[in-house]
Amino acid sequence: MVEVKVIEDKNEWNSKLKKTINYNVFSTYEWGEYKRANWEIERLAFYKSGNFLGQCQFLLKKKFGFLISWNSGGLNLVDYKFIDSIVEAIKNYYKYYKYNIRFNFYDKNSGETLFKILYSLKEVDSKINSGFSIVHSLKSNIDLVKSMSSNHRYYYKKSCKNPLEVRFNSENRIKDFIYLHNQMTTLKKLSHLKITEENIDILAKNFKENFLIESVYFNNKIVASCIILIFEDYAFYYLAASNEEGRRLFASYFMVKELFEYLITKDIVKFDFAGITPYEINASGVNKFKIGFGGEITKYVGEYELFNNKITNTLFNKLISFIK
Repeated sequence: MVEVKVIEDKNEWNSKLKKTINYNVFSTYEWGEYKRANWEIERLAFYKSGNFLGQCQFLLKKKFGFLISWNSGGLNLVDYKFIDSIVEAIKNYYKYYKYNIRFNFYDKNSGETLFKILYSLKEVDSKINSGFSIVHSLKSNIDLVKSMSSNHRYYYKKSCKNPLEVRFNSENRIKDFIYLHNQMTTLKKLSHLKITEENIDILAKNFKENFLIESVYFNNKIVASCIILIFEDYAFYYLAASNEEGRRLFASYFMVKELFEYLITKDIVKFDFAGITPYEINASGVNKFKIGFGGEITKYVGEYELFNNKITNTLFNKLISFIK
């Protein structure tokens, strides 16, 4: 029988997370604390005969005996063979609720992982994320320019002709990033994507040294910037922005090349360029930009769910995109 233990200590949680084969930034203690303003956070570790099997960070909302959960980091396991046992333990742990639990797996969509997860969980009707990304394996001997597409090499070389300055730090850069990001969303008429300084401040305070802002300046004015979240040897491209001047200077091409070089010096070996959405015409520009730097187009296992009440499941799938 699988034993369930509630983990409340940051060091204990992240230490165990390192032992899993599929950790990601959304599984970290820091991410859970960042989301605490809108969710109840519960962190469960699973054991059998004293042996650690895996863990899961639950972002919960509970009311009147109903429970919904959005687990953006998936189930983190030491071996996929334990997934059935862990799922049964989760069912038992939350059995007194009418629940719907959504998992987002950042596991590569291989035959073995997909088979194990399909057997234990149900594929969702409506997804939040595309399930696709570009993943780079960063190595010190890699030729980053040669890895680019011919178009990207052309634009990168054009960017190098401009006196661009890159800065890697987070202090005093949040205001610049917010200004730039909101400039971009206004220009693209995407006001629903605007972010606040308070929100990014909370993210930075929780991730601390694992929160990185890279900023590109031209004549001491910011023209491109990105936020990177880090856990161990894994980095995630969380947010990025540029303005009209940045596009004219091809600053984003310069930014990504410099970012890769910087991450290699910090012993990062896996870089997740975040989502691409192959099926959306509106996202074609972003998709081409990310794909052009090389890397591997990756389809993750993605979103699966566990529920014990059809009404809860139906409501969850209708409302999930509005739940913050």
